[in-house]
Amino acid sequence: MVKVDNLIGSRVLLIIYKINKN
Repeated sequence: MVKVDNLIGSRVLLIIYKINKN
């Protein structure tokens, strides 16, 4: 479960980073 949460968190951070970059 922790690994899955980390995967989702990483993806969310990536999306936020992309949005902030634009």
